[in-house]
Parts: sequence; C-alpha cells; structure tokens
Amino acid sequence: YYLDALIATSPENNLYISDMCSHTQQYLREALFFSILSYSGEITVIMPISDIDTFVYKGLKIKDLRCYGEFFLNTAEDVKQATGIERKLIRTLKKVKVGRTAEDVLIEVLKEKGLDTKNIGIDESGISYRTLISIKNKIPESKIVEASSIFREIRMIKTSREIAFLKKAVEICEKAVNSAFS
Repeated sequence: YYLDALIATSPENNLYISDMCSHTQQYLREALFFSILSYSGEITVIMPISDIDTFVYKGLKIKDLRCYGEFFLNTAEDVKQATGIERKLIRTLKKVKVGRTAEDVLIEVLKEKGLDTKNIGIDESGISYRTLISIKNKIPESKIVEASSIFREIRMIKTSREIAFLKKAVEICEKAVNSAFS
C-alpha cells in the first residue's frame, strides 16, 4: 500500500494507533474519534472534548490533540487548591484547539498537514457511509481508500509489549478456570 496517512475511526483501531479510545464513542456511536497516523509517524488525535479527562488521566504523550464539541468548566480564579491532575486538566483545556465538528477538524488537520491532496487510507468501519462520502467531497484532490482491512493486517503483527499482555491474559484466564474447577 502506498499511503501518506492512515485514519483510524473505530474504537479498536484508535486504541491501536493512539493508545486511546473514546468513552463517548462507545456509548454514542455517532460520536466521531479519529487517530491520524502520517507517513512520518506523527499522530494527531481528534476527539470529543468530553473525553479530555481520559486523555489527561492516561498521561498520553500525543503532541497534536484536537477536540470538537462543547465542554463547560467553571474554575476558581485561584487554582492553588486544585490537585495536580485537576491543574493538568485545566491547562490542557486551555491550550487544546477546539472545532465545531469532528469532520470539520479532520479536514482542517489534513489541509494544515498538506495531506488533502495525498493518498489517505480511512478506516470505514467506525464512520457512516455518509460521513465517508462527505470527507471525500471536502478534499476531492486526495485519493481516499477504505482501510479497515489494512488495519486488520497491521494489527495481526504483535509487538513485544502486546505479546506480554497476551501472555499475562492467558495466565489470568488459566488461574480463573483452574479456580472454578477446583
């Protein structure tokens, strides 16, 4: 495949690319969450602003975070009494770029990064066909291909970290089964 960027849209592919998935998307499937992996390895995450607390609590090192939607937060003028994580959340909310809709933010990011005229694979499994067509229409000079099968292939190859997690999961399951039958 020759792609300049891959865009994850489903919870499992977002988790794979950015180590983050959206609680909002899990409950409201129409909520969009994008993880853009560029050819250079740079990751951009576009998520509902309502998921910002998860991002902060996980301590993710994503440098380019964009949000959409609304989130109301009233803070006291003096935040000295706030906990460290609360101060981090306030700082993140103040510096994050917020757009109107996920699709608007996605198009803005693709244009900003010069990807709007490139070859892009988009995971069609986490968005509606209508959204996919709308994205294609907004950046007509790009070549967009459906990429859920590409993600499936990529996710088949496991890193040493993933293998360690799988081994630990097997150990836990074996203990549970042995405990249940003893």
